[in-house]
Parts: sequence; structure tokens; C-alpha cells
Amino acid sequence: MSAAAIADERGVINECPSCHQKNRVAYARLEEPTRCGRCKTELPRVSSPVEVATAADFDALLATASLPVVVDFWAPWCGPCRMVAPEIEKVASRQAGKLLVVKVNTDEVGDLGNRLGIRSIPTMAVFKSGSEIARTTGARPAADIEAFVSNALPARGADARQGFFGDPPPDAGVPGDPPGPTIGCRNTNSKYAYVDGGALAPCAGRNVDARAASRAAESKGGAERRIVASTT
Repeated sequence: MSAAAIADERGVINECPSCHQKNRVAYARLEEPTRCGRCKTELPRVSSPVEVATAADFDALLATASLPVVVDFWAPWCGPCRMVAPEIEKVASRQAGKLLVVKVNTDEVGDLGNRLGIRSIPTMAVFKSGSEIARTTGARPAADIEAFVSNALPARGADARQGFFGDPPPDAGVPGDPPGPTIGCRNTNSKYAYVDGGALAPCAGRNVDARAASRAAESKGGAERRIVASTT
């Protein structure tokens, strides 16, 4: 099990891989390339869960974080929490630079758990721009955690073009684009297309798998379930 990253009210402490100088990366700069203050080596993106020790640190992090934040509420005595810990670490490593994974020990920061209404653990919550947008309970594998977060954070604009969580956006269009012809996929080589609500459904030629599209639209709350074709 890898060590958790250290954080305070101002940012994450990131160790330089070259000279081992400890550098503080401000939460507002987590998306930006940063360099070691001593040797100027480019620092790696935060790739391990960040332990938050106080409610004040947690509030400061959410207020300024430039990345979506996934919070794992846990406790040392909780068996399922220990089971899911390695999966949380996988998510933090695989999604470094795309989101920040945070761990909150509810035994040590009980006031925060009470304030947020954490009734069972493990609980995972997704925060965007300082607000909670989704939560779930129970242990699950890394891929399921990533799917949960991806569904909570539908790709928009530049995120869709770049590929959030490794989704294949270049040929999928951008959710929210004006509707075009009623075709699901850009070309016969396309793998995915967006359906109502911002969900992705697999392509079959220039069409979208109808059952998959229906399931995707339902999961995102899409009422009409029509295919949205990109105009870009």
C-alpha cells in the first residue's frame, strides 16, 4: 500500500523525484505543470490519495481545487474500508492530473462527517467547484469507482475533446452540441457517441447500439433518448 500524500490548507506537498525537495503545490494549480523550487525538475502530478487531517484543510481544498475531488470517507476499524483502499490508490494513480483523490478518517475528523451527513462507511463523494454532486457507499473495484465518477462528471467542452478518464472523445462529438442529423456516430471507425444527458454509448457502424444507448440515457436521466450528433 502506497503512502498517502500530505496536504494542508494551502496545497499538496509533492516530493521532487530528483532532489527530494518537498514542494507545496497549491490546490488551484493542480492542473498546471509545476517545477521543483530547488532543482527546477518538473514535478509529477499528484498520484496518490491525499490525507486531510482537519475540517479546515478540507474546506480550503474544496474552495480552491482546480480539479474534481473524489473523497473516500473511511475509518481504520472498517473492514470494507481496508478492502477498498488499494482500489482508491489505483484510481488516484490512473487519474493523476484529472482528479484529486482525498481520504477523510471519520474517527479523526468526526465533525466533518457529521456536517456532511456521512452515516455509513466507506462512502465516496464527488465534489466539483466546491459542491458535492454525487455520493455512493460500499467497497467496489477501481473500474467501478471510475465509472461512478465519470457518470457524475459528464465530459463537457474541452474535457470531452481531451477524453475524461480515457473515454474516446475525438470521434464521439461533444455532449451539448446542437443536434445534427439523426446518426449516432461520426464515421464507420467511431467507437462511441454521446446520447442525451452526456452519456457514452458504443457505435456499430454509423449507428449506436440501441439497448446500450437506452441504458446510457436512462443512467444520465435523458428523457428523449435521441442521439446527439456533433457539429464540430
